[in-house]
Amino acid sequence: MRIGIDYQILALGPELITRGMGRYTQQQLREVLAVDRDNEYLLLCEAGADLSLIDPAVLEAPNVDLACYPKPRAEVTEATTLQLAEHYLAWLERQGLDLYHATAPLMLTGPPLVRVDTCPTVVTLYDLIPLRYPDRYYVEDPLRRQYERGLGFLATADRLLAISEYARSDAVALIGYPEERIDKAWPIADDVFRPLPDHLVRKLLSVVSSRIRIPEHYLLTVSHIHYSKNLDTLLRAYAGLPEALRTRLPLVLCCHLDQASLNAVGSLAFDLGISADLVITGGVSDAELAALYNRATLVVHPSRAEGFGFPVLEAMRCGAPVVTTTASSLPEVAGDAALQVDPEDAGSLAAAIQRVAGDPALQATLRAKGFVQAERFNRHQLAEATLACYQRAVALPPAPGGPGPAGRRIALWTPLPPQATGIADYSAELLDGLATRCEVDVFVDGGYLPAGAVLQRHHIHHASGFVRRNAARPYDAVLYQVGASPFHAYMTAAFEAHPGIAVLHDLIWSNVVYTEIVHETGDAPRFHRMLADLHGARAVEELRRLAFEDQDAVWDFFGRYPMLDPVVNPSIAQIVHFPDAARELLAAFPGSHPWVVPMGVADPYAGQPDLDQAAARTALGMDPERFVASLVGLVHPLKRVESCLWAIAALKEQGRHPLLVVAGPCYDQAYLERLSHLGYTLGLGDTLEFTGRLPREDFDRHMVAADVIVNLRAPVHKHMSAVLMRSVAAGKPVVLSDLPEWRFLPGSFCWRVPVAGEAEAVATALGALEDDPGRRRAMGEAARAWYLAEGTAERMAERYLGVVDAVIGGRGQPPPAHRGAPQTDRYNSPVPGPLTPSSA
Repeated sequence: MRIGIDYQILALGPELITRGMGRYTQQQLREVLAVDRDNEYLLLCEAGADLSLIDPAVLEAPNVDLACYPKPRAEVTEATTLQLAEHYLAWLERQGLDLYHATAPLMLTGPPLVRVDTCPTVVTLYDLIPLRYPDRYYVEDPLRRQYERGLGFLATADRLLAISEYARSDAVALIGYPEERIDKAWPIADDVFRPLPDHLVRKLLSVVSSRIRIPEHYLLTVSHIHYSKNLDTLLRAYAGLPEALRTRLPLVLCCHLDQASLNAVGSLAFDLGISADLVITGGVSDAELAALYNRATLVVHPSRAEGFGFPVLEAMRCGAPVVTTTASSLPEVAGDAALQVDPEDAGSLAAAIQRVAGDPALQATLRAKGFVQAERFNRHQLAEATLACYQRAVALPPAPGGPGPAGRRIALWTPLPPQATGIADYSAELLDGLATRCEVDVFVDGGYLPAGAVLQRHHIHHASGFVRRNAARPYDAVLYQVGASPFHAYMTAAFEAHPGIAVLHDLIWSNVVYTEIVHETGDAPRFHRMLADLHGARAVEELRRLAFEDQDAVWDFFGRYPMLDPVVNPSIAQIVHFPDAARELLAAFPGSHPWVVPMGVADPYAGQPDLDQAAARTALGMDPERFVASLVGLVHPLKRVESCLWAIAALKEQGRHPLLVVAGPCYDQAYLERLSHLGYTLGLGDTLEFTGRLPREDFDRHMVAADVIVNLRAPVHKHMSAVLMRSVAAGKPVVLSDLPEWRFLPGSFCWRVPVAGEAEAVATALGALEDDPGRRRAMGEAARAWYLAEGTAERMAERYLGVVDAVIGGRGQPPPAHRGAPQTDRYNSPVPGPLTPSSA
């Protein structure tokens, strides 16, 4: 095998390379190479890394080579994460590896990997201490999100290689990693840690003594100020010792501390009255540390949590008696060769120190047991366990987080949350349905990082990685989620280069082209030429006269001149959400092949069995008896929010006191200010509430809390509304614009209002529904029943795969006699005439 070893550990530098991760990585590969001359090992380093830090036994092995990853020009940020990951993976693929070993996945440096798809992967697991103490580690974003992405990468590994049983059990308990995919390979104590003759101890410590005072007798702790190291408890325990014992046995703290940490330790020692008895060595060499272990009367390791606990093993190898704690892996390392106490009990720790320090016979017993216990952690087990893990990783079955269920392999191009578009949310829910049925790779634009939950559940890649992945394993189908916003501009070249199925959420592409060419590059003449080529010179003249301050006029222009040709013409089929859109597409593009797949959405009640209107209102602090109408989703002029405000004002004039909740974000501050001013002018006061952007849980609660949801649109160009479907899923009566494209929704739960005179019509609808609770209840029940039959995300995913199977099976194009008829996903043949949801 050709095995790539991630040696980004060198980035830790000379001061940190000898600490846990660096020490283990070096000794592990050194011991593997001592017994394995058959496999080829490639050390993967960043260009410019200090190669002198690599163990000579590793660097000089005949079956070891180096490959230096060229440092990318872009800075590593959340926005560049996927792009840089793809850059690294493309380089990694060129190395021809059979196995990749990620040795420091949570180091928060190096290439920002989300997963490795070029070969099987082994990941070293040291500990999950930040998950044990989330209020102590990576509390601030973006470090917390970066750590969580590291956990996500860890979860995609074919196998984990844990450094202790404790680390293995934490992986199962805290991140749900399958226990059967976790191997264990204990660290070892390096050869330098051994009993030394007195003259050598004196010689080694003379160098340290030239910098600081090293007492003849002392207690030694190799620790740090990190919370898990529990140094504060040790200092309190030491302060509780008799003064005479502290004088006889000063406490030597061996570690490198920056100035802030030195100040913190010094301040605590001063407060405890032990400053004169505390010696801080700073950084020392391994040989000097071994000498310190040898001379110590007692080594104390007080940690709250350790992935392994090197100082306990090293101290035992050097013949030092040990006091440690009962926490995490420490009983596993110490066995019966150390006194162990509760890490939070300073009194018990002090008593254990005093007991061992005053009992030479106990010291001798612990010393003898320590030598025996240390033999468990030997070279043989480290090498053999590591090689066995490698062998298992390259064997089947694939890793968790690896390829999905057997079936179609699909590439999906789409924006994802947190992109501020409903299509992003739509695609995230579609993915959850598709991923249980087929293998899906998602390709997104640069400039943002998808939300953590989506990133961990699905295979998300930068768009630049499509060609590489398609060449390695061709996709059965390529799907493009196409909307009218600039979030979709990155797909432009792919439509022609990689023809697929275009999912048209809007029958408009001109806004995307205009934004990309005119706004981004300022090349208006180029846009004019494209517009003239597709829609004629008259369209260009009309554009020149257009007042772009009039948003309604702008969208009306884009609707009449949609410039869809670059999307539709290369595509092998199209998906739209309702029959009217299919017919309009066929009229404009007689050679198109549209399929109708109604939009589905996630169930707002899923995972919340106790959620109902009363519970939602309690959680939101709403009056349980008040009539509430909600307008949900993005706050935009197309949503006709002003009409809703006028409708509420009319109801107030009737002596009613409803509440209109506008639940969603508004990214146009000027528009929001206009709405607020209108609400003030109309005297709406406490009958109007703007929530701003909401977490998904609160968004769902607002829908469930409402009595009625209002969903208006104008102008609309064959556009489906996700919030309309979410309203239906919540089981709510819907007051909506009477648009032809929305008439496939049954009248049993829809109260349609005309665009002309809509404010008065909305007021009439809300007043009637407020007065008739029975009607509201019946409409809500009808909405929920329709959703469960026709509108779930799972049903949508099934329909998508039906279209994919028909199209790639050669049935995407209808027979000539039926050309012009929209196709359905349920029947793999054209169906002329009107379509209903039950036949779609």
